[in-house]
Amino acid sequence: MVYGIIGDIHSNLESTIAVIEELNRRGVDKIICTGDIVGYGANPNECCKLVKEIAEYVVMGNHDGGVVGVTELSKFSPDAKQSCMWTRKVISHENIAWLKTLPLYREVHLTLKTNSALIVHSTLSNPCAWGYINNLGDAIKEFEQRDASQEFEICFVGHSHKPIVFMEYKGKYSERIQLNQQLKITNGARYIINPGSVGQPRDGDPRAAFMIYDTDKKIVDTIRIPYDIISAQKKILEAGLSSSLADRLCLGI
Repeated sequence: MVYGIIGDIHSNLESTIAVIEELNRRGVDKIICTGDIVGYGANPNECCKLVKEIAEYVVMGNHDGGVVGVTELSKFSPDAKQSCMWTRKVISHENIAWLKTLPLYREVHLTLKTNSALIVHSTLSNPCAWGYINNLGDAIKEFEQRDASQEFEICFVGHSHKPIVFMEYKGKYSERIQLNQQLKITNGARYIINPGSVGQPRDGDPRAAFMIYDTDKKIVDTIRIPYDIISAQKKILEAGLSSSLADRLCLGI
């Protein structure tokens, strides 16, 4: 089985279409989304529609929660708060209802032979607090959670907008930034994997980021592809959203 792993779409229609086309070209079987379909960008309805159509498994991100009233906007940056308030005005009732149904995390069985995989936007330890797994220290805290319901082989996360892999194997921990690389999954190891951001990368590379996981070969590929950034920026400005949201798309920050 081949899975596409996407997340942090952030209402960026141009990048989402480019990623879906590439996933189709590569022949993935199912798609997993780590949340934040909306926020920041100018096409929340279109992005919700696409994710509903293509994704087998989806979890709620903090911006999804902010738009539907689950996340307190006082904790958002001014630009993030503005974009959530704008999104509330333009998003359809149907998409609001759908976003409200998304779980904070969920367990899936990727194959009949594999251990469980978990999907969460932020952290397993406290998904509704919207903390970040930015470094190895953050990851170790998640690996060391003793709740038996959270045992996993792979946990796919989002939120930081940076493609990165954390690994625990025989009590030792490691970190690997994913730059157009293949990762071979080691039997008996545990992983926390962030595919990066489809719609607003923050690792200095403005290209859309996602991953592909082949469960038969046990290989995770990190993919970066260009998309029409200028059109996405133009829509943000025409919507009256902050110009910094448009500027950062071409900088990858």
